[in-house]
Amino acid sequence: VKETKGGSPQDVPDAQAASQLAGFTVRLPASMQPAHLTFQPGEKFDYKVNRQQLQTLLAEIGHSDIQIPSALDGTTVSVEVHDGVVAEYGDCPAMTKTASDPDIQQRQAVVGSCTALVQMPSPTISAPPGLDIEAIGQAYLQVLGMSPADAANYAKNVDWSSTLVIPIPRSGTSTSSVSVDGVTGTLVTQYPGSQHGQYVLAWIKDGILYGLTGPGDGSNALDIANSLK
Repeated sequence: VKETKGGSPQDVPDAQAASQLAGFTVRLPASMQPAHLTFQPGEKFDYKVNRQQLQTLLAEIGHSDIQIPSALDGTTVSVEVHDGVVAEYGDCPAMTKTASDPDIQQRQAVVGSCTALVQMPSPTISAPPGLDIEAIGQAYLQVLGMSPADAANYAKNVDWSSTLVIPIPRSGTSTSSVSVDGVTGTLVTQYPGSQHGQYVLAWIKDGILYGLTGPGDGSNALDIANSLK
């Protein structure tokens, strides 16, 4: 894996300054107090395909039906994560933790006092012909805990590549399609019906990926998202 960083994150004073850096119009919830805003430079990853390793991994997670052509061994898959902006509300000292972090209890403690909104153009993935990147992406969503039906629904409404920048809770989740911000998005809740879990609301509008995360069952997520301006 070769990683190329676009720079270091930097604090910005307001949505206008964030928009100038990010290259798109940054929208913030009108229903919440001013946030701590961070401009997050994009980065690029180049992955060299190891066919045997990838095929073995797919088989281990129950997807031996996805076959990697031998001609693709050694080829490159490129992922570009574009410049984005993170708005944080509340105490968010450790929101750099990702969905793959094993310390779920520590993550829940942080989420319990933090709501965060991520926005950026959708990640761009370039793969050689013959590599079914969509099927692999949906398999990855299932590894995160989604059922095959939920994974397909999420990939259709949001794009599975959003998980590269929006952490998805890994256990005890419920997934549903919702109408948000004038489009269809997906609400993922951890420990449905509980105030002790985490929610993720993700959607794409006008080419911009939005991810809203916070504590609880997501009952207020649509109100926050629909107040963006």
